[in-house]
Amino acid sequence: MKKFSGISRTRWAALAALVVLGALGASVSQVRLPLFRGYWYPDTADALRTACEQYLNEAQLPMPVRGRVIACVSPNAGYPNSGLVMAHAFKALEAGQYDRVIVLTGAHSARFSGCSIPLVQYYATPLGLVDLDIATCRRLSMSSLVESRSVLYRLTRGGNDKRLAIHETEHGIEVVLPFLQTTLGNFELVPIVVGDLLDADGRIRESAIDSLVNLLKRIVDDRTLIVVSSNLTYYGERYGYTPFNENPAEGIEWLDKQALHYVLNRDRRGFLDYLEKTRNPIDGAAPLAILMTLLPERVEGYLLNYKTGAREMGEGGSSVSYAALVFADPAAPPNERREIKQVQPWEPADVSDISLYGPMAPVSGEDTAGRLSQNGEAAGGG
Repeated sequence: MKKFSGISRTRWAALAALVVLGALGASVSQVRLPLFRGYWYPDTADALRTACEQYLNEAQLPMPVRGRVIACVSPNAGYPNSGLVMAHAFKALEAGQYDRVIVLTGAHSARFSGCSIPLVQYYATPLGLVDLDIATCRRLSMSSLVESRSVLYRLTRGGNDKRLAIHETEHGIEVVLPFLQTTLGNFELVPIVVGDLLDADGRIRESAIDSLVNLLKRIVDDRTLIVVSSNLTYYGERYGYTPFNENPAEGIEWLDKQALHYVLNRDRRGFLDYLEKTRNPIDGAAPLAILMTLLPERVEGYLLNYKTGAREMGEGGSSVSYAALVFADPAAPPNERREIKQVQPWEPADVSDISLYGPMAPVSGEDTAGRLSQNGEAAGGG
């Protein structure tokens, strides 16, 4: 994994003692550490703020977005690969317009059933701490589909076993937060990793989607923004997906175009049939299906930016595609802006002998076994 220039690998001692994986509402402060800083995005607050602002300034929306933005779809790869596309997804947002942000991402580190909410009070980025909406997380955790404790899995490397919480190595939420902090200011976060919602035949269970949507409908209000963190087509041997013998670039662009058509038109049935037919390994397929079902009929969808490496990949190469989407209610005016609370940048100490993942709590219940995916590790490809 390539570092940003001039950035040393930092291990986070200052907050390591605060990271305790226990029940929600524990008395000890709990912080989810920024595992990918300095690798997928800049390491320091100044450099990260500058990068986000530069991407946002460079992003030019191809059409005006009418009404109140309800939801965004953003890539989740390293900023050198997808930062400009990500900026398009958040360009239409303004500070103080939303009090709560729900981020849905697929699971990149390991497979598990259902959904998981992390057992923390804060997500940290170099730009500062993001408060979790603990009350909303509690409500969601009352469902059998949502784990009220972080799902654990076993990672084996170099003959050593380490038990990790799924959120500690999940990049899908972490990488979008700096853009949200830059555009919105402060807000409360509901971070949800969506695992397997599959039936015995490997199809996404629509009953599970409907159950999660019913839960979210009780929570979403006018001052809630929904963000789906997802890339599009992963193509190449490294991703186990090479359906085209000839003209793969054209095939990849066709796959992306079809997926975008279904998502923008909120055609869940068409999207699920498309996934079954093509077996396209879209990392946020289930979160996208949830979003399509959750959005009201009156919203309008906008494709604001699209990028694929399909045309540049050589023989035997790989490609990941990215898109920025926004969904807005044309009949609803943008939210009034509230006062923004200033958040202090977050800078941990640099102590090399602290475990990268922080201390782990004893495992209770049945573990979910898995292996760390190599997909995201490959140069921040997502």
